[in-house]
Amino acid sequence: MRKIALLIAKEFNGYFNSTIAYVFMVLFLAATSWLFFATFFLAGRADLQPLFAVLPWLFLFFIPAASMRLWAEERKSGTLELLLSYPVPAWQLAAGKFAASLLFLFLTLALTVPIVVTVAFLGNPDPGRVAAGYLGALLLGSACLAVGLFWSSVTVNQIVAFILTVVTIFILLVVDQFLFLFNLGPRAAALVGSVSFAARQEGFNRGVVDSRDLVFFATMTVLFLAFNVISLQFRKWK
Repeated sequence: MRKIALLIAKEFNGYFNSTIAYVFMVLFLAATSWLFFATFFLAGRADLQPLFAVLPWLFLFFIPAASMRLWAEERKSGTLELLLSYPVPAWQLAAGKFAASLLFLFLTLALTVPIVVTVAFLGNPDPGRVAAGYLGALLLGSACLAVGLFWSSVTVNQIVAFILTVVTIFILLVVDQFLFLFNLGPRAAALVGSVSFAARQEGFNRGVVDSRDLVFFATMTVLFLAFNVISLQFRKWK
């Protein structure tokens, strides 16, 4: 555990060793605030659901931007081989990178709390619904980060990692919207539609915490982290 804690601290501090983290957080907060308040005053009601509804589409671009460098930069600088030579299992390296990026995402989401305070001042939003919305956003973000970590581990080019992550997250977000393009039976369509990130998050946005959605996001996160570990192991054996 001490090794993982050191990895987390190293990676988390790495975000703030340059201006990238600050620019990322400022742009994320600005985009979130603008998209939310652009419709908030038109709706005429103190409802935070539009905030959580817009987050998946912000994650579509911001999370790939935050994760594309995590492994690709190590490969480009040649430090990945050094990391893999340490007596540290690949899963611990992946866990450290993931935990640090998740902590950074949590901090970035925390910056949107003033939006909640503003809405609470203007109305009376349901605290349980707000908490469920943030939980759903964090679970969705963790799955997207795992996707980004995987693609970052298979390419040395950060732009390629960014594009592959955006495409993968986009497919997982809207897969249920394009089932009509395929001649699938009802069961197959229901199965494919069940992996839609956007559909899975809708329950949290309504204030409903379903154990099936919790298990789904946890499974997708672990699955892509496992792909990440396999990718690292492949490079270690290569």
